[in-house]
Amino acid sequence: MVIVRIMGGLGNQLFQYAAAFSLARRQNLPLSLDLGWYRENPQRSFGLRNFKIKAPECGLLASWLFKVARRYPAVEEVVLRWVLRFGLLRERSFAYDPAFEKNLGAVYLDGYWQSRRYFQQFQRELKADLNRPLMLCPDALELRQDLSRDDSIAVHVRRGDYISNSDYAKLYAPCSANYFHMAVHALAEKVRIRRVYVFSDDAEWARANLRFEHATIFMEHRDGDDPCQDLLLLSACPNLVMSNSTFSWWGGWLGDRETKRIVAPRNWFLDAQKSTHDLYDPGWVILGN
Repeated sequence: MVIVRIMGGLGNQLFQYAAAFSLARRQNLPLSLDLGWYRENPQRSFGLRNFKIKAPECGLLASWLFKVARRYPAVEEVVLRWVLRFGLLRERSFAYDPAFEKNLGAVYLDGYWQSRRYFQQFQRELKADLNRPLMLCPDALELRQDLSRDDSIAVHVRRGDYISNSDYAKLYAPCSANYFHMAVHALAEKVRIRRVYVFSDDAEWARANLRFEHATIFMEHRDGDDPCQDLLLLSACPNLVMSNSTFSWWGGWLGDRETKRIVAPRNWFLDAQKSTHDLYDPGWVILGN
């Protein structure tokens, strides 16, 4: 069996699930999810429940034992090898880890796994599952049809906790208004734009700072709304301006279209030396942010 620790927001959850799904599928092993992080962080929600994922939650006892193994290195080997009979693969850096290619057998995955290389072998199967959420509200279904037009552009503006959370503020800088204007201009050179849809967790900033030459609709972000709805709307659009956000990334990767026009920010982290080359698709336009 492959068990993966799921943590963070929806974008992170999708990377973790996709990597573990691919590893389990390649080894013909069952997959299970450790959701213990959400019991310790009830302010965050397990968004994958809105997708047709093929994995149950692991038992509470197993989840607790894995937590003990993670927190207390002195007993890690005893708990993993002799009690649970599992190996442990921890993410060692942001870059792709070739150890993932080995036949690891029963293993517990602990990390974020933010590289398409972890799951590219099974990307068609993953897309078939993840492009079909369990439910979309009627308003979202109607809006998704409009967004899917060739002359629509979706812009995702991630700010929120990049500013309000002191830990995140040390890692990320939100993209500038100039970046979003340049990105929309770059897309406008390739497609005749009818309408721009702006998705943001900081609608006030977006309305005050983003002035495009095209009809613009600012999508209101409401606390408690299902992020799955916004993600599936982003993914339907053939032209996307990303933020440095895993939520943005999945908005670009998901969807039924074989090709999309995507603009992404050059600097994902404040530390520009951190390797992020596995995040970017060769066909994306990369701009300074």
